[in-house]
Parts: sequence; structure tokens; C-alpha cells
Amino acid sequence: MVHGLPPIGMPKRLCVESCESKQPRNSFKLQIRSNEKLEVIFSNVCGPLEVKTLEGNNYFMSSIDEITRKMWIYLREKE
Repeated sequence: MVHGLPPIGMPKRLCVESCESKQPRNSFKLQIRSNEKLEVIFSNVCGPLEVKTLEGNNYFMSSIDEITRKMWIYLREKE
């Protein structure tokens, strides 16, 4: 038990929208479009980042193989 915290009481009014939005949802069905490794790759470029890396990079590119879920990250700096 934790000592020193204020008591937490039940709210007098519940927000219906908040309660409904927190209800569990059905998951999406997994749709795989590839049959072999490296057949479908998902890529994303992020940047510019506010804080640069020690090497001066402020962008990165991520690539994910759909079948193996292997991920590659490449750091880039603005040219």
C-alpha cells in the first residue's frame, strides 16, 4: 500500500462517449500480399527531427519486410 496519496473517489457523472471509446474493438484481419521474403517492403521517411544525432543526421528511413518483419533503419542528413 502506498502512503501519502489522496483518496480517489468515484465520479458523480460518467462521460458516455469516453466509456464507449475505451471499449475493445475487433482486430483487423492480417492481409499478407507477399509469398516470399523481400517481395513487399513498407518504407517510411521521418524528419526533419528537432534534435540531430551526434553525426548530424536529422532524418531517418525505415523499411520493414512484410513476411519476416525484419526492419532496417537508415540515418540521413538533409542534403
